[in-house]
Amino acid sequence: DRSRLRIALASPEDREAIYRLRHEVYAHELHQHPENAEGRLTDAIDAFNELFAATIDGKLVGCISVTPPGHGRYSIDRYLSRDELPFPCDDELYEVRLFTVDASALSRRSPLTQ
Repeated sequence: DRSRLRIALASPEDREAIYRLRHEVYAHELHQHPENAEGRLTDAIDAFNELFAATIDGKLVGCISVTPPGHGRYSIDRYLSRDELPFPCDDELYEVRLFTVDASALSRRSPLTQ
């Protein structure tokens, strides 16, 4: 019986697990952010982002963050000015970011690698 990969809109409980996974990956493993005592990594954009949870047999193994239009802010704004972008930042723009995978899901036997 093969494990099943499921990707779905994150529940409130999933969101908390996602914040902890992001801390593990981006603060602990990659050192892109400082580690913190809470063990959570969030930002202001999370208030309106749509988060998608990737699970295998109910265990969180990854996530994707999608910033919808209509809020006036995107994470890319921290790195580039809008006039540097080769596309319009209008009411149809979605930003897909933070493709995150738990290292334990990258084993040879994981559905993510088959």
